[in-house]
Amino acid sequence: PPVRLLAADSPVPADSLDAGISEALGGRETVALAQGLVMSRQRLSPDAAYRFLVDISRNTSRPLLGICQAVIASALPAGTAAAQGPGQQSEGET
Repeated sequence: PPVRLLAADSPVPADSLDAGISEALGGRETVALAQGLVMSRQRLSPDAAYRFLVDISRNTSRPLLGICQAVIASALPAGTAAAQGPGQQSEGET
């Protein structure tokens, strides 16, 4: 049978699709930012920087998005909320 990509009678609600698309775009932006940082730091082409990130992901068995988030966090000043990771608070926060 032919493959249906999306049908009006699809069991997936439209708002769920919107959330999935937003999440995918956010992930894409994260990868692009990390790729740019690697390009700058390592003096690599866009393709080589992406392969660099993918190779780290494969070699460490960690998701590419997680690797990219770590690269971005490493570029931020210590103590910033984004550099601390989820669930962590800087000193003085309650």
